[in-house]
Amino acid sequence: MPQFTWFQYVVFMVTINLGTALTGTPSLISNYTVRSGWIAALLMSIGVIVSASIVEIFIRIFPKKTLNQAYQQAFGKKVGWIFGLWMVFWFYVTDCIVFKEVMMFLGDAIFPNTPAYLLGLPMLVLMFFVLWLDIQVIARMIEFSLPIIIGLLVVIPLAMMNLDIKLLFPLAPDSWSDVWKASVSPIFTYTIELMVSLMLVDVIPDEKRLSQYLLLAGGIIVAIHMVGELMIILVLGDASKNLIYPVLEIVRSIRIGKYIERLDTIIVMGIITAGFFKLSLFHYGMVKSLQEISFVTSKRSVIYLTAVAIWAGSEALFPTNKDAMEALLKFTPSYFIFSLLLLPLFAILAESLRVFINQKIKPQKSM
Repeated sequence: MPQFTWFQYVVFMVTINLGTALTGTPSLISNYTVRSGWIAALLMSIGVIVSASIVEIFIRIFPKKTLNQAYQQAFGKKVGWIFGLWMVFWFYVTDCIVFKEVMMFLGDAIFPNTPAYLLGLPMLVLMFFVLWLDIQVIARMIEFSLPIIIGLLVVIPLAMMNLDIKLLFPLAPDSWSDVWKASVSPIFTYTIELMVSLMLVDVIPDEKRLSQYLLLAGGIIVAIHMVGELMIILVLGDASKNLIYPVLEIVRSIRIGKYIERLDTIIVMGIITAGFFKLSLFHYGMVKSLQEISFVTSKRSVIYLTAVAIWAGSEALFPTNKDAMEALLKFTPSYFIFSLLLLPLFAILAESLRVFINQKIKPQKSM
């Protein structure tokens, strides 16, 4: 029985991308370019198109199958189990990175003197409780939290009162090499992660329309990133290169009348809320993968242990903020390409080859 409506799915995908991407993407892009950042944001559409294309083919080859179920069908139980175990580790490591990102942002924005592992405890408890109730609760919470997310998106354009149109020109002053380097991590991290939609095949209304709604969610995501990058260029210019959270700074520059200021509070609320939903989804994917490849019969039996493992792993694997940023720049693109693009493609090719061979051999046997 479907637990997500299509509206909830689209809002979910947009929301999980906003939480860490609005904080992480501008910093990743500014390592290589500032004035051409809007082009790097536009190139993120490549990741959306690639993800939607693979999802469309995957659904046709493996109808009503999640990733791990498809791996077992395509490669058999033993090899499929190995692929499924890889996905468990992918969800784990990725959730550790996301957890560290959210705690970094919360610490830098509000609690600079509080250790990240202490900041993470309340979110850990909430994440555990929500998953204990099931993913349908997350879907409903997404709708309940929608005003906060809309507030996040509405506040950013208010910075237009401080823009300087001259900062936009020349439109593309950097080399295409620099633009591509700036776009690699956003493309192959923040948009390719939309492939986790394949873990939701059994909770959405009609999986055959999944790629269409993924394209819709991806288009909204790319548009938001482009607006964000343009605002950073027009308000901050080259000064954004030295900032960790440029989006937060442009919102802090907003002043309306005598009393409306410090709207960065809305941004912080929106980003933390979106980060929580992203953590919950990836935690759900990890627990669900464990259930599909092992003897675990109930997700509830491992929710607590995996949540604690994510909390501990975020500190053990990424002790400092610098470690997390280096992972996003140097590690996650290739890790995501292999885990979210190549493995599903291998499964598609293996299953297609198996079906082709069976169709060729059976007619010969009947003769």
